[in-house]
Amino acid sequence: MRGCGAILLLGLGLLIAPAAARADAAPIATRPALAVAGQAQPFTEDDLLLLEVSAGGRLLAEALPAYAAPAGVYLPLGELARLLEIAVAVDPNRARAEGWVLSEERRFRLDLLAAEAEAAGRGWSLAPEDAVLAQGEIWVRPDRLADWLPLKLKADVRSLTLAIEALEPLPFQARLEREARRQRLELGGRSAARAETFVPTPYVAFSPPAVDVTVSAAREAENMRTRYDLRLAGDLAWAGLQAFVTGDGNGGLTQARVLLERKDPERRMALVPGISRVSLGDTYTPSLPLGPRSAGGRGLSLTTEDFQEIGAFDQIDLRGDLERDWEVELYVDDVLRGSRKEEGAGEYAFEDVPLMVGLNVIRLVFYGPQGERREEVRRLHVAGDAVRQGEWLVRFGAVDEGASVIAFHDDPQGEGDHLLDVGDRPRRLAGPRGLRAVGHLAYGVAPGASLSAGLASFHDLVGRTHTQAGVGAGASVLGFAAQANLAADDGGGTAASLGVAGRIGRVALVARHAEFSGGFLDEGGGYMRVLEPSRRSSTLSVDTTLKLGRRPLPVGLRVSRDEFAGGDAHLLATGRASTSLGRFLLSGAVRYEREDKAARGDGRVSGLITASGLIDDHWRVRATAAWDQDAVATVSLDRRWGEANALRLGLSHRWGDHAATMLQASHVWRLRNLDLSLFGGWSGADGETRIGVQLATALVFDGERYRRAPPGAAAGGAMRVHAFLDADGDGRWRPGEAPAAGLGVRGGRRVAETDAEGRALITGLGDGARAAVQIDASAVEDPYVTTPPPRLVFVPRPGRVAEAAFPLQQTGEVVIEVALHQDGEPPRPLSAVRLQVVDAAGAVAAEGRTAFDGALVVGGLRPGDYRLRIDPEQAATLGLTLNAAPAIHIPREGGFVGEVAAAVRLGATSILADTAPEPPQPALGQDRAGSAPERRPHASRSLGARLLRWLGFSLAG
Repeated sequence: MRGCGAILLLGLGLLIAPAAARADAAPIATRPALAVAGQAQPFTEDDLLLLEVSAGGRLLAEALPAYAAPAGVYLPLGELARLLEIAVAVDPNRARAEGWVLSEERRFRLDLLAAEAEAAGRGWSLAPEDAVLAQGEIWVRPDRLADWLPLKLKADVRSLTLAIEALEPLPFQARLEREARRQRLELGGRSAARAETFVPTPYVAFSPPAVDVTVSAAREAENMRTRYDLRLAGDLAWAGLQAFVTGDGNGGLTQARVLLERKDPERRMALVPGISRVSLGDTYTPSLPLGPRSAGGRGLSLTTEDFQEIGAFDQIDLRGDLERDWEVELYVDDVLRGSRKEEGAGEYAFEDVPLMVGLNVIRLVFYGPQGERREEVRRLHVAGDAVRQGEWLVRFGAVDEGASVIAFHDDPQGEGDHLLDVGDRPRRLAGPRGLRAVGHLAYGVAPGASLSAGLASFHDLVGRTHTQAGVGAGASVLGFAAQANLAADDGGGTAASLGVAGRIGRVALVARHAEFSGGFLDEGGGYMRVLEPSRRSSTLSVDTTLKLGRRPLPVGLRVSRDEFAGGDAHLLATGRASTSLGRFLLSGAVRYEREDKAARGDGRVSGLITASGLIDDHWRVRATAAWDQDAVATVSLDRRWGEANALRLGLSHRWGDHAATMLQASHVWRLRNLDLSLFGGWSGADGETRIGVQLATALVFDGERYRRAPPGAAAGGAMRVHAFLDADGDGRWRPGEAPAAGLGVRGGRRVAETDAEGRALITGLGDGARAAVQIDASAVEDPYVTTPPPRLVFVPRPGRVAEAAFPLQQTGEVVIEVALHQDGEPPRPLSAVRLQVVDAAGAVAAEGRTAFDGALVVGGLRPGDYRLRIDPEQAATLGLTLNAAPAIHIPREGGFVGEVAAAVRLGATSILADTAPEPPQPALGQDRAGSAPERRPHASRSLGARLLRWLGFSLAG
């Protein structure tokens, strides 16, 4: 496409050139091309082409002059050398080109008068049609250039392109790689396309909390049932406070959680450096490779672990807030791993989620009762050993297991004991209460190798206390991770385990085997019986992606077998798969469970199939079929009208001893900051109907006042963006600086737009290690206004509003025209010169390469004073000297400030451009009275106009 554009521009220039000549008072006189005596010219000005030049998929120039003659295409040697940053310079006065290629030992010389060339110690004789001198340049055929330089050149006259293949790394490629590495360091390892601004959100002593409120009332048969949920989140005592309370119409609380937490993914906490998360309140203990599982209660926990990387054998538990009556499905690498439904606790939990070595994409899909749907995606890297050399990993937790900070009953141990039928003697259980303390310590002793130790004390389900200690070692060998652990308890029990994880081709696997003796209690390894100790446990997880035609089919298999001291065994095998079919996502799981009791085998098969997708772009269908002892099938249809209305229809049926059919319908009106829902249902089992209403809203303090917000604001972080025109360039808003209204702001599942004050509030940004908000500045129509990186990132936490400034700045534009000055010759445009615009502090504010006409348009310059220089590396390599250049001044209001004429000479060894010249004229951008120039677009610098000007130089004397 660019080649076609060049053809059109060339044709336009050739058509307009005669008219321009006729309109001029003096006719254009043809100047004979500079030529070697006796050398015939193989081309004329009618043979001129402008080629688009690319190398390795990178565009180097949009318009490189070339000539198409019967003998072939002729390329400008000097300009091509500057373009590729090869140290070869053309001296037209002597009809020579000299320098070196890649290294000073590989000298290059081309002498037209002697009709010879030399490269890397080898000589060639030149035929008259190999190279010619014209217009102060040496023009060479591509096939001869390929003989002398480590290049393959393919010039296509039809498409007006020149493709360059480098046979060895060229200087410009090495420079670009250095710049890319430097830029990655400056951007913290991110690419320039992902340039972003980090918004710090420090903890404070107190911040007004965000509040989520949900109230519902429903009539069932002759009864009226009411329920309310209240969630608060904000900063308190330099930590994040989260509180959740739910109650019913009787005035009593039915569930409550309180958590005070401080997290820092960078592990730079002031009080305890290295800690990434510390929690006080309703929290959870960590698990150990052998022995205790993770359990919740009121207490304290802390860790130094990385939020986005874990070890191959670490257990991961996914927990989070879940709104009332919502469901959540867990997918790992597009394979369905589990499903949960909110049942009054206001949270979900997936425990011991199996992950594979490498990158795991974890997707949580949430479904609301009125047809809502949203997704959260997390990326977790599983390493062979997550403990780096020389670093410590600490996990600790101590809780009163099963107890909450806020108790609801007089019995602190729960609502009462319950019975467990064991053999012929029922035994009363005390429940999971009492102190549970778990500590784990690991140290990276070498790359990919670590040592660990753990200590725990906890109660089992029948009230017995267990104190356990263990040690372990992990290493990565030949791409596989291995871990060995030993443990013992205070009752004489022992345990040992060995695990291996890695990939074989496209198959990822994790295998683990453990042996137990002396009644050692292992809560997290596999199937557990309360009163019968385990003897051994084995697990194997295999994941891969198969091909179903052209369609990928991710599949997973997990098998575990446990043996007990009494001789019984338990076998569990689960297979899972997911794929897409048209516009539907299909997922399935089959589970086989067999338990041998006193030599009597009992096998059971259960399964789950889900399908979800769109029908005719309006209706979303979700169907589920599950079978175990009974079978259940559900189908729901959801439709939205814009962003404000949603309808859900549902049908479910259960087969078996409790057969029943249920119908459901609901409609939600999503007002600006309020969700109003009407819902109803009918049960075929008893013929009863249910009808109700629900209201949900939120309040968020935006730094100035409380504002209503969509539901869910207290469950995650928020950001308030302030966009404004930064007149003084300090990045901070000051009175009098104009707001930037109408900018799009997107974060999570929220979309907003800056108001008349330039502000926008985005809520519901989650509680992960990082969150991002994207700014769409397409509404800014002024071409001389630039924006900072559009991606704003921060560490979100529930209820806390991050304040993000988005300063827009006026910028200026200047055209720099570079001409080569040589004694006895008129100045001529010099292309492929790499120029740098340097600010008052000496930093490079902008850089670029002159085009075929010697011009470089530099935009995006912020108000201030600048000077011009040639890139020091190119100046030193080619011996280029910048004689003088006026200073460049960009006024406060920006805009186009004019043209700069820069004179360049060849052959100098020093770079005079590094010393700011003293121009006799005022700085560009000011007239002699010091006033700013008229603010206008510079239309005369279009490619067509520049082409006409260049052609005029080439044809005129």
